[in-house]
Amino acid sequence: TCALPISAASGVVIESISANELNLTAFGDIAGTGQIQVSGTAVFDAGSNQIQLSNAQSTIATLSLTAGSANMRITGDVALDEVSVSNDLILDVSGNVADVFEADISAGTASVTATGDVVLDSGIKFGAVNLSAPTAMLDSAQDVQLGRVNVSTLALSAAGHISQTSDSE
Repeated sequence: TCALPISAASGVVIESISANELNLTAFGDIAGTGQIQVSGTAVFDAGSNQIQLSNAQSTIATLSLTAGSANMRITGDVALDEVSVSNDLILDVSGNVADVFEADISAGTASVTATGDVVLDSGIKFGAVNLSAPTAMLDSAQDVQLGRVNVSTLALSAAGHISQTSDSE
């Protein structure tokens, strides 16, 4: 287990990784079904390409992403740091989801499913939000459009308008 910087001239397929810190930059897609264990910060930068990491047993303490679209499955609590996803961000977390203080978190559409609470209160910038969690607190730095929302308790604030899609539940 160590700090692991990786840079690839094309896409990367992850079989498994265990590290204290991970910084992975690829000039192509980042994909994998293998288990990823990062006890500190994991930075995945695929530029405008896709990130698809689907092992439900992956554990990442702090997550930073840059991608055209990203789909991540994580076991345990995760803190989001710098996240810039131009299209769809899909997070499936068996635990809590929070943000790092003053983190810049943006996505075209964010779909967050968590077994624990979701607290994103640093002024997120999502075009639309789909959310499933016991409790959620969201603070948007812009207009926010709610899609499918399944929460027992929702606290939502926005710097702009709050609206709901016609297929919302």
